[in-house]
Amino acid sequence: MSDPRVSVVIIGHRPALAVAAIASAHAQTYPNVEVLYKSHPDLWPEKFNQAWAGASGKYLVFLPDDDTLNPTFVERHVEMMEACHADMAYSDFYVTGPLLLKWHLPPFTRAILRTTCVPYMTFMVRADFWRKIGGWRYIPHCDWDAGIRMLEANANVIQLPNEYLWNRSHNPQSSSVLTTTEAFDGFLRTLKAAHADFFAGV
Repeated sequence: MSDPRVSVVIIGHRPALAVAAIASAHAQTYPNVEVLYKSHPDLWPEKFNQAWAGASGKYLVFLPDDDTLNPTFVERHVEMMEACHADMAYSDFYVTGPLLLKWHLPPFTRAILRTTCVPYMTFMVRADFWRKIGGWRYIPHCDWDAGIRMLEANANVIQLPNEYLWNRSHNPQSSSVLTTTEAFDGFLRTLKAAHADFFAGV
């Protein structure tokens, strides 16, 4: 049986930073990888959706331009996706910057997603399932919104715990660095309005 194709979709607006992201996608140990890159100053979800619309892979991996994949990211995710017939899979990661930090992500559960975003934007998802839920939506914290919609669609989500398979850049222009408590509270209010049943009782 041939290895299913994986489309790594790199999105962003900083071409100089994207060089490392693109190189990491081409350096995968997995043999059947398609790399797609879209640079655009407007990073709202319609641009994200344009980036993956032409992907030919059975599985999609989304990679922001300031992050990188470790060489076995695709191989390990495909192995687990195929073994578990999963809709989505995610792993832990390193935060790169002045210090190299290990970042352990929590389980992908309703209780967790009511309070925080898991697993940010770097994950693997079945392309047909991604199309089924409608891809990215125009909403603040679109990755958080996508995670909620996966649970609403009863996704089979698996985690590769204690496998640090990608690198998240901690830089002054990162949205996670720039987000204030006030902005975060605003994101959460928007999500609660968009997913009233999901947040019922919170």
